[in-house]
Amino acid sequence: MSLTKVGRYQILDELGRGAMGQVYRGFDPTIGRTVAIKTVSVDTTEPELAMRFRREAQAAGILSHPNIVTIYDAGEDNGVLYIAMELVEGETLQQLLGRGPLPVEQVTSIVEQVGAALDHAHARQIFHRDIKPANIMISQGHVKVMDFGIAKMTTSAMTSTGQMLGTPSYISPEMVTGMSVDGRCDIFSLGVVLYEMLTGTKPFVGENISAVLYKIIGKQPELPAAVNPALHPGLDYVVLKALAKYPAERYQSCAELIVDLKNHTALGEKGKALAATVPLAAVSSARSPTGTVLVDREELEIKPAAVPRTGRPALTRRSKSLALAAAALLVLGTGIFWQMRRAPTPTSSEPAEEIMQPAPSAPEPSAPAAATPRGTPPGRSRATSPRASTRGEVGRVVIHTEPQDARVLVNGEATPYRSPVNFVLAPGRYQITVERSGFASQTQEVLVRENQMVQLTLDLEPND
Repeated sequence: MSLTKVGRYQILDELGRGAMGQVYRGFDPTIGRTVAIKTVSVDTTEPELAMRFRREAQAAGILSHPNIVTIYDAGEDNGVLYIAMELVEGETLQQLLGRGPLPVEQVTSIVEQVGAALDHAHARQIFHRDIKPANIMISQGHVKVMDFGIAKMTTSAMTSTGQMLGTPSYISPEMVTGMSVDGRCDIFSLGVVLYEMLTGTKPFVGENISAVLYKIIGKQPELPAAVNPALHPGLDYVVLKALAKYPAERYQSCAELIVDLKNHTALGEKGKALAATVPLAAVSSARSPTGTVLVDREELEIKPAAVPRTGRPALTRRSKSLALAAAALLVLGTGIFWQMRRAPTPTSSEPAEEIMQPAPSAPEPSAPAAATPRGTPPGRSRATSPRASTRGEVGRVVIHTEPQDARVLVNGEATPYRSPVNFVLAPGRYQITVERSGFASQTQEVLVRENQMVQLTLDLEPND
């Protein structure tokens, strides 16, 4: 039955349908205003949808920004939850991208406006977690961010660590692995959107969910300038920094990203340095993904299974989601194990340019220390070429700590790394120290061998 009225709002026509419900053009007779009305029927078999819907109203309702769709009202009427919001006449970025990549000037304008909206939300401890072209409206050059349906508020008890939400192609590695998230997960998603606007293609694609998720946590995408030769190499640097596997290696705010994007022509040398290296794979968290996988069915067009002829009842939509999630995580876990066994190269190309020298007292016999170039700080030597770390001449160290963001020291010398981190070292013995304010530091001796990986997982104890 078609909806003609909800709350005090008259329904004029349908604007679209999504994973959560329908969106209508409505009219508020009280003040004579045309609005957009988003609705979802209350379904007791899937309470998560209702919680997400209410969370969207709560999250967006406390945000007031010119680049965020304004929420006017929310309520429930005869089993239908609804949100009355600003009606934006225009098209989504997804529709715009259907015509191909965008000019850099237009891309910069869109990212600047989306970034301003996200920084505003992040300052209020609200993280969108589903930034994608379909949630970005554009009207005569003005951008509006929509759909805070899976936004995480740090004061909310409805969202717990261990749930992976969002559209597969755009979610961050930390969401894939079930780790805690902050605003930097939105920066990763915005980096995916940036890549797509510049090249016309997504950076992480696959035949199924598990293939996409595996690439997000374990593969670097092809350089944007290699996909679209018209791009300046400085854009390679900006995009891949936004897409860094570990949050600490990404831009820490959208404002930082926007500054580099506007000045990308000055980053050409860094972009060329990236182009000179083989795209580097990443090692994901050693912790197994936990919790429920909730993905956007519109993104992958998942078809329901046929009704069996054996007389047994067909799987419910919720059961199929759980079965799909279990299969995806099984394949993903196998991929992670395989990736770790083959000792891939490090996550970031910048740290890979520096290779720590082993302690002189205990080098590996098969790997004599290289001469230290003039001007290099004691204890370190720079690789002789950008490809040095890809020829089996180094080992790798992967460090995870609980809590995260612990400083890493090698042989007592500070490094730029913070956990979780993945970096290369020349073969030899090392004293690895991790320290974090308020916690007791820990030191372990590790033996790094050529073309092998050492993994440390450390639980830091609070200081007395």
